[in-house]
Parts: sequence; C-alpha cells; structure tokens
Amino acid sequence: MNKTYGTIVGLFMVCLFLLWRHYRKSRQAQTLVFAQLKRYPLIQRAWAAAREDREPTVTISGLSSGMLASAVIGNNMESCQHMTPQGLALSEEWLFISLYCGDHQHHSQIMVFDRRSGKHSKNVVLPKRPHVGGLAYDSEKAILWVTITGNGSGRVGALSLTKLFADNSEQTGVPIVFDSIVDLHKIERASYLTCYQQELIAGSFALKGSGLIAYYTLPHAAGNEDVAKKTRFSPRIQISTTTKVQSIAFYQEWVFLARSFGPSASEIWIFPKEAAAFNKKTVSFRIKCPPYLEQIVVEEYRLYCLFESGATAYRHKTPWPIEEVLVLDIPTLLHKKTGFKRNRRLHI
Repeated sequence: MNKTYGTIVGLFMVCLFLLWRHYRKSRQAQTLVFAQLKRYPLIQRAWAAAREDREPTVTISGLSSGMLASAVIGNNMESCQHMTPQGLALSEEWLFISLYCGDHQHHSQIMVFDRRSGKHSKNVVLPKRPHVGGLAYDSEKAILWVTITGNGSGRVGALSLTKLFADNSEQTGVPIVFDSIVDLHKIERASYLTCYQQELIAGSFALKGSGLIAYYTLPHAAGNEDVAKKTRFSPRIQISTTTKVQSIAFYQEWVFLARSFGPSASEIWIFPKEAAAFNKKTVSFRIKCPPYLEQIVVEEYRLYCLFESGATAYRHKTPWPIEEVLVLDIPTLLHKKTGFKRNRRLHI
C-alpha cells in the first residue's frame, strides 16, 4: 500500500515538474517575442491583446538546427538547414506553412500544426522545388491550394485534406501528387495566394513598377472532383498593386497587403475594398512591422503573420529573427487612438 502510494506521489510530482517546465518555457518564449517587438509598439500591443485568448503558439522548429527534407536526387530524407517559410493557411483544426529549400537541394514541403495544441503534426513533401510563396484554404471543399511554378502563367496545385493526411511522404521521401494543377490565366506568376468568398485570389510580386492581383471564381458544384476537372481559371477582375507585395488578406470592408523586401522594416498597407487600385494614392494607412514578413491571414478579428527571418539565409540579417507565427488583434491595430486617417503612416 505504501509502495503504491509512493508511486502515485512520484508520478504526480513528475507531472507537476513537466507542467512547470512547459509553463516556464512558454513564458520565456513570450518574453522574447515581446522584446523582439519593442521597435514596433503598435504590433506589440496587438500581439499582447491577442495573447489574452491564450491561443497556443506555433513555432517553426528546425529552421537553424535543420529539419528533415527530401533530397531532389534519390528522394532520401536528410537534414536541411536552409528551409525557408513562405505560405500560411488555416483550417478550423490545422495550421499549414509552406517552405522551400534555400540551397535548392531539397523538395519544397508543407508543415502541418495542430491549432489546439500548437504542436507539429506532420510534414508533406511537395513535387519539385517551387517557391511556394502562398497557401490558401478552401473551407467549403476542404482543399489546400499551393502556388507552384507555372509556364508563362500563374499556377496552383490542389490538395484535399483527406489526401494530405493520408500522405506518408515524410517517411518515404517520395513527393505527394496534387489532386489537380490549375493555370491562372492573365497573371504572369502566382507569388502569393488567398481564398475569400469562394474566390481564389492570386498576386504577382513586383520589385519595381506595378504588381497585379487577379480574382478567380472557384467552381460551386460539390465535390473535389469538380475542381480536378478544371485545368485553367480565367479572372473575374484584375487590380494593379504597389511594389513588394508578399500577401493579401481581407477584413470586413478592408484589404490588407503585406509589403516586404530585404532587412528593412516590413509594412501592412490597408485599403478600402472598393479601391480601383492598391497603391500609394489609395492606401488608407500603413503599419510598420518587423522585417521579412511573408503571408498574412485573417480569421475573424485576428491577423496571423508568418515571417521568413528565422531561416538560415535571413536570421543573421536582423537582430530579431522570428520563428513564431505572430497572432495580432485587429481591433487594436485599427483603434481610432492609433490615428486612423487616410494615407497616414503609423509608427506609434
């Protein structure tokens, strides 16, 4: 009896220790992120406000130490220290991040995280080495769209969640096969992507001149097989953009564009939805962000932000590499006390 009691007490103490260690590690990570955002007070406040919901933090582990990736030649799994985050998408239960190999020796891949715990669930090896600059999740058909390399036009691949979770490419190194591949007509390349009100919205990145966003209506018939029949989408509308756009997201009557290039501060430009073009003349206001911002995603009143600064190629170019998916409270970002006025840059 005493031995059994002692075993129970011992197990209880071990559990308490593990919980304490997890809590301490979580607090340390939060303290670090808070310090990283010191130069961006508005972002810092929005992040702190979102933390009140205690949503689990998603951290991309292995960016500097190496993560398993499939070699381009031979399909054998090996450690890669050059995987670079690019695309972000959310389903109700899962968070998806796309990555490409910075030294072009390994296949691009998708990391899958459990949103309830924040834990990494699995990796999916993609065909070839596309830049995978954007992800989009179609909740109606449970399809994950991925930007891939096109031939003179934008191109996306479709993966049903059923196929994605049945995939064993992480063990075999053999890439998954897309359910379908669709060319996006009248756009030179699909650099970023989102899904909004049953439209697939793709944009092309431009370092100089103007970029372009095109809106493609998705098939309305039920079933993934209806998407697979399509090999080409034509745009409903096209809109020109400013330079350096990395992603697009929608919130109520606003359009958010993430702009980033190089080690200088990124920005989020916010426009009214009815704007005829997304440029300096039509922007309502701009928010300064940490460098190397990639895809942003809106869910209800939260803005999820993915950065590539944690990747080997960029982590030494900024004093504060970010390996976490930052979740920001949108009402805090848009609060009237921030000086919400047309065409005003926000640094506070």
